Amino acid sequence: MSRLFGSSEPKPRSYADRARDGLASLGQKASDAQFEAEGLLGLRPKTAEEQLYEACCPSLSYQTRLIGFCLCMVASFVLALFASFMMRRLIWRGDAAPFAIAYTLDNVVAILGSMFMAGPTAQLKTMCAPKRRVSTTIYVLALA
Repeated sequence: MSRLFGSSEPKPRSYADRARDGLASLGQKASDAQFEAEGLLGLRPKTAEEQLYEACCPSLSYQTRLIGFCLCMVASFVLALFASFMMRRLIWRGDAAPFAIAYTLDNVVAILGSMFMAGPTAQLKTMCAPKRRVSTTIYVLALA
């Protein structure tokens, strides 16, 4: 039957076609990297998105980032401990609200801690990158 209607399998691509596509994607990746490097070094004007990030999240010193990270991680640990104690209440009484609140706050504080360490601007850029938008959206919706 496949001889009558043609094969549904795609034709194998030649080595030259695959190499050309690979080089084109490398060129695109290199130009993206160059654009990012120029932005970090201040060699090009800032985009509207970068201006918005800087307005919302001013630059922090390393010491401030480290203190914020440590405080957030300690708070996250305390909330995780509290959530584990609330797990008994969930199992014995079926009351999920205290566990859910403590667990959600634990995750939010842990994200804030990573924002301190990486820098708020870099963290937001990373979370909003095209490759991570879907996973970030799913994670935030799962916390809600």
